[in-house]
Amino acid sequence: MRVVEEELQNLSGLEPSRSEFNDTRNYLDWLTSIPWGHCSEERLDITEAANVLDADHYGLEDVKERILEFIAVAQLRGTSQGKIITLVGPPGTGKTSVVGHARRRGAKTRHPHPHTARILVS
Repeated sequence: MRVVEEELQNLSGLEPSRSEFNDTRNYLDWLTSIPWGHCSEERLDITEAANVLDADHYGLEDVKERILEFIAVAQLRGTSQGKIITLVGPPGTGKTSVVGHARRRGAKTRHPHPHTARILVS
């Protein structure tokens, strides 16, 4: 895995007291905890997704619209494989709520920075 090798190389050149050291180490820890090779079936039903998002997340219209756009593009392509949705915003805007919901539905997720959250689609 090229990414892991690159990150290990970056880590070896960082002083342990630097914040990037912990970020890189946490990223490597997260990468190694992903169940690589275990995939769930993609569910690209926009209507179902819209219903779930509306039922579980009040407001967040911009976020919900972007997620539905993502699903629509995945439908057209036939897959969402290899794509990442990154949510950015101040604390309390629902990023963790949406990502937590995605995690419960089987998505791989990551919080690389306090004001960001990512949903990874393998």
